[in-house]
Amino acid sequence: MYSEHARIRMQQRGVPPLIVEWLLQYGAVAYDHHGGRIRFFDKKSKKRIRQEKGEIVLRRFHELFDSYAVV
Repeated sequence: MYSEHARIRMQQRGVPPLIVEWLLQYGAVAYDHHGGRIRFFDKKSKKRIRQEKGEIVLRRFHELFDSYAVV
């Protein structure tokens, strides 16, 4: 599912696959004007995660909600 480059970067940055899955599922989208899409957590996506997964989960992973993915 992930490219070798993505796996290496995830490991270097300590970003678990769950966070990448949530970025793809819940994250907001911005375009980089070079053909890529940037997925990131905004207030709306964090609210959806809180509603579906719970406040405890949101607090547990709060430091990883600054992560983003270029797709």
